Order: sequence, then structure tokens, then C-alpha cells
Amino acid sequence: MKRSSKQFILIVLFHCFICTTALSTPISLTLGFDSLYISEGRNNLTDGHLLSVLAEKEFEGQGSSRWLTHLWKAESVNNTDNHYQELNIGLGYSIFLDRLTITPQYTYLTFQHENSHDHELGLDIEYQGSWALVYLMSYVHSKQSAGSFFSWRVTHQRKINDRFTLAPYISVGINNRYVVNEHNGWNDLQVGLEANYRFNSRLKLQSYLANSKGLQKQQGETLEDFSWFGLSLNYLF
Repeated sequence: MKRSSKQFILIVLFHCFICTTALSTPISLTLGFDSLYISEGRNNLTDGHLLSVLAEKEFEGQGSSRWLTHLWKAESVNNTDNHYQELNIGLGYSIFLDRLTITPQYTYLTFQHENSHDHELGLDIEYQGSWALVYLMSYVHSKQSAGSFFSWRVTHQRKINDRFTLAPYISVGINNRYVVNEHNGWNDLQVGLEANYRFNSRLKLQSYLANSKGLQKQQGETLEDFSWFGLSLNYLF
């Protein structure tokens, strides 16, 4: 993709953020550090860590719904191999039905270190269950690979006090040609613990510990077992 096209997309998204600042919902900005960059049970970095910045904005839709926009920029640090760079620009639409939330979404991804890009369509279905359990089903389809990836996650949200919350979770993923040239079917099992501390109504510290185990691993695949952690600072403008 030409540089001018990338700049045009960024300008359009920035304009959308500016145009919606007058609305009641704030802009959320998150600065993050991840010891590894794990997705679909695979480490996207040959070595080093990941630094990222995420900007998110919500604004009201029709009835019980809400538009979601986000921009995520990430780069690898302390790596001796190829310098990883990724940019995601996304738009979603959440529909709220009592305890159920349905969110179709579109994401444009560009990988500057590879000079490549992708378009993804996704769907999240979340259900707020009893005993502070949250059930999430996620589906994503990639234009580049012409494949899909499914995941199911269960989270237990526990409020320790007004500032501190813990959220242990477990998830499982299924590959359907989303990760090309590797086996389809059961992909990975992940368990983790998220911890959030809110300093005030605008500033929040977020952290997590996670472990991922590859399922039905085959020789020569990039699917492995990993343990990693992350820290991030979130501020509402």
C-alpha cells in the first residue's frame, strides 16, 4: 500500500475522533507493554518485546447500540531480528440486548516491516451470566489468508474493592485456514489472570499473566507453549 493511502486513512480516522469529541463519551488512550506478542497460540516476534498505543472512541447509535472506533499501533523493542511494526484501524457496532452484546466489526491491518496489509471481518457475542461469569465467542475472517479463526472465552470478574478487580479466564481457539500452512482444528488453550487498579475515574493500571498451550501440535509448525505478561496504563480524555 502506498504511503499516501496510509496517510489518508490515518487522517480520516483522526478526523472521526475529533468530530466525536463533542459527544458525551471520552476518548480512551492506552499505552501497553507485552513481554511477548502472542496471537492464535503463536509468537509474532522472533525475539524482544512489544510496545503499543491504543486509541478508542465510542459514540451513540440507534436505540440500544453504540459505534466503536479504534486505532492500535505496535512496534517491537529489544529485538535483534526484523523490527516488527503493525497498525490496526477498526470500526465496530455493538447492539445491547439485556445481558447479550453483539458486535460485528471491520479491521484494516498493515504490517510495515513486511510491506503488506489485510482486511478482517469479525463478530463478538458476549453474554453476562450468573456468578459474575462472562462468556465470549469471537469469530474473525481474514481476506489475506481466506480463512477464519474461532475462540471461546469464559471470564470470572471479581471486584476486590472499589479500586481493584481480578479476572481469571480460560479460552480455547480453533483454526480454519486463518493460520495458513498449519493444521486446522483445535489450536490452543489459554489460561490467564487480569488485574486492574483504578487510581481515579480517568486513570487505570491494567496487567495480566497468561499461559498458552498448543493443541494437536504437528512437527514443523509455529504453534508452541508460552507464558508471558503485560502491563498497560489507560487514561480517559
